[in-house]
Amino acid sequence: MKYLFRYWLILLVGLGYFHLPKTALATEETSTNMIAEFQHSFKAATPKAKRDLVIAAIDSGLIKRGLTLTEAKAIFGQDLQVFPVESQKSRINAVVFFEPVQPPPTPMMSALRQGWYVDMAFSSNGKLEHYSLSNLHN
Repeated sequence: MKYLFRYWLILLVGLGYFHLPKTALATEETSTNMIAEFQHSFKAATPKAKRDLVIAAIDSGLIKRGLTLTEAKAIFGQDLQVFPVESQKSRINAVVFFEPVQPPPTPMMSALRQGWYVDMAFSSNGKLEHYSLSNLHN
């Protein structure tokens, strides 16, 4: 009985060792596929559908704390607006608006922003620390 337990323990450890790298590669490949699928769907979506896609991306773990700024740029493409950084220790703020800017009614007024958007704050080393999905505008 003692030898049978050792045999099973060695077998399980061995299978786990050989299976782990394949799982890591599969996860990376799945993430790349998820990003490509998200990009394609996001570009063609209506503003409400974009909101639903972002919620699905959050639920699936595509958008999560620790996401790098480079990955966010890959996910959202040109829709991601990154704001200038004041210093090396500052947080990097970025936003993705789901609806286009409405031009101002007169040249002396500012353009109107409305609809849903996702607001993101990255640490100075480019890791996502905070994100929020909202339709409130100041």
